[in-house]
Amino acid sequence: MTEIGTTDYRGVQVILLVNNSDDTKHRIAEELGKDLTIRLYRAFVHDILDTLDSSDLRYAISLYPENSDVSEWLDRNVDIYAQRGDTPIERVKNTFVDAFSRGEKNVMVLVSDIPDIPAEEVMEAIYSFKDSDVVIGPSVDGGYNLIGFSEESFRESAFDNISWGTDMAFADTAEKLGGMKIYLLSPWPDIDTIANLRSLLRDKRNPKFQSSHTMKILSETNLVSKSSCGV
Repeated sequence: MTEIGTTDYRGVQVILLVNNSDDTKHRIAEELGKDLTIRLYRAFVHDILDTLDSSDLRYAISLYPENSDVSEWLDRNVDIYAQRGDTPIERVKNTFVDAFSRGEKNVMVLVSDIPDIPAEEVMEAIYSFKDSDVVIGPSVDGGYNLIGFSEESFRESAFDNISWGTDMAFADTAEKLGGMKIYLLSPWPDIDTIANLRSLLRDKRNPKFQSSHTMKILSETNLVSKSSCGV
């Protein structure tokens, strides 16, 4: 077993996957419209970055499409690297490959559609690395929204023939990691649909999230009133 071997949380770089294309979250856009959905997604990104900042974590952004410009909405001092690959899962794999080639030793990749994930959950993942080969944060729909390796424990094969975004992504990935010590976080829901947004509003999974960028955008929709009525 190859462990990260450090208790220094800044020894792990967190890399946030950001989709800056116009068609992100298309299932939500069908009801809220494209412009509002883009603003909402950008709020997701800001909320996660705020969470990382609050924990003094070292982080970067992995950006898709590779030549897109986020300067108009992301005014932060953060390193941004282009995603490489033809499919989402290839781009996740290459995010690790590129980070390790830059000299990183411990990397955790985080998706950007879990805006309400608590800092405590992220820190649990960071600290779990010292006793594990890999850490995974499952999503409630069968995928996963967080995965981390050390340079020594990284397996490119963990991303081969994985159907990203399906209900088998987590199970198939875990199978490819056979023989490794895996640390599993509690499942956390990601936001892909209007139903997910209603659940976010109704369940209030993270009390600190009520003053977030995301909640401010959602206050412009009728989802807030519907949620308060139990719809």
